[in-house]
Amino acid sequence: MPETLLFIGPKSAKALIDELQRRVEPLLRGRWTFDQLLVEPLADGELGEADKERVKRRLGRKDWPLPVVVWNEGGAAPTLPWWSGEPSPLHQVYRDVWTPDSLSEILNVERFEEACVGVNVAPYGVKIGGAEYSPEFPHHPPLIADDAWNIAASVLAEEIQQAHKQPLRGVEINAFGPFRELDLTFCSGINVLLGKNSTGKSWLMKLLYGALRASKPDGDGLTVAERLRHRLARLYRPDDGRVGRLVKRGKGRGQASVVIKQRPHTLRFSISTRDQLKVVEAPPGDHSDHYTLNPGSPVYIPSRDALALYEGFISTYNGRELSLDETVYDLCVALSAAPLRGPRSAFAKSTLDELERTLGGSIRLKGNRFYLVSNDGQDGLEAHLLSEGLRKVGTLAQLITNGTLQRGSVLFWDEPEANLNPTLIVQMAEVLRQLAALGVQVFLATHDYLLTQRLSMEVEYKQTEVPLRFISLYRDEEGEICADQADTLVGLTQNDIQEEHRLLYEHELRLAASFDQWGDA
Repeated sequence: MPETLLFIGPKSAKALIDELQRRVEPLLRGRWTFDQLLVEPLADGELGEADKERVKRRLGRKDWPLPVVVWNEGGAAPTLPWWSGEPSPLHQVYRDVWTPDSLSEILNVERFEEACVGVNVAPYGVKIGGAEYSPEFPHHPPLIADDAWNIAASVLAEEIQQAHKQPLRGVEINAFGPFRELDLTFCSGINVLLGKNSTGKSWLMKLLYGALRASKPDGDGLTVAERLRHRLARLYRPDDGRVGRLVKRGKGRGQASVVIKQRPHTLRFSISTRDQLKVVEAPPGDHSDHYTLNPGSPVYIPSRDALALYEGFISTYNGRELSLDETVYDLCVALSAAPLRGPRSAFAKSTLDELERTLGGSIRLKGNRFYLVSNDGQDGLEAHLLSEGLRKVGTLAQLITNGTLQRGSVLFWDEPEANLNPTLIVQMAEVLRQLAALGVQVFLATHDYLLTQRLSMEVEYKQTEVPLRFISLYRDEEGEICADQADTLVGLTQNDIQEEHRLLYEHELRLAASFDQWGDA
């Protein structure tokens, strides 16, 4: 279901808003619907009571549109530092655009202060419908020149995606699954989950993924709680779909609680052993959508290969009861999306070029099978004939090609290193950094020494500005899962990967000493 982009501005700016909308729409790749709310400011630039009520009603609707304020009246004053050289494109679209106090107050009350984009463009020299707008917009000097509309639309599209797709900030868990009590903080870049088997890495990623998916209305008329129950049952596969079985086992009846933070959004829910799932509702007068998550574009790549499984899998999964959890099905559906039309976006181009060099071609869906089409135009090779490592690279490339993985997405990847040779692991570390730099929040569950070291060293030696967070899950003396968190590997006090490599080194020293003592005997 597309999200709504709402342009708010004075009636005199309708032609400007129409042109911005026309140019922004293809840049947002068809994932948004558009609406306008035009008002008639009073002589002092403020809104009348009737317009105030219209704005409040529109912003209070359930679809929670992202407002883009386009204002060209009331003496708006640009704050560009002209004396510091040429302004960058970001100066053309900025959040501190002047708006009437009455409109600003409404936006703040509706809690859009962290998801509202302001536009203040004076299009001198730009013609709309054959009319040049120099006389009509005399309020302030031009901010941009000949390519005004293209630059403004491009930067506006970037700002919209960034403002509306907020990364996950953290989670608090009590008595859910294997966790007794857990309080984690995430970064906006790459979050690496470490830990031995059965310490809950996949449990945690499925929880976050399921909550994001459940927060997006599908036109099914279900509540967030109903969608969340369905998602958790399909992701964890408890007996008979009873989500009460996801509560940590103990004596008597119990209850799990989860709080997922995504500023300014928060999702709070509880599950009882009696199979009751409740989502905390917004208090009266508050904005209900801030008590669920902004779903964005979550993508989950499970450890099981989906590219080879794809043929016939979607129909089989829908028609039969399979033991596979829903992450495999969701990924197959995501892979089936048609490639985006037009030239590749800046987001897609840099990352795809790297992946397709590794593949030696591009992934294409023909009929009900995926093929690798080589760069020299030779006939495609069936994807299931590729090595599993290359199929993993191909999966990522296809998700970028068809726009499933985009700026503002949250990528969950379970054991990305599986079946990759060391060279591919190094390349994958670089691709993950590129994705994070381009606005994708990444969660990895891994056991790989090389992958974690490559990611950490770049941060330790200040070779990247991509945020990194390591979360090491381990069991304490009582067998309960705890977490150690740091921004680099060296900052962790609990790291079973590092510990095993230390033990391996000590074992080699003992073997070497024994060899020196006894020689070849």
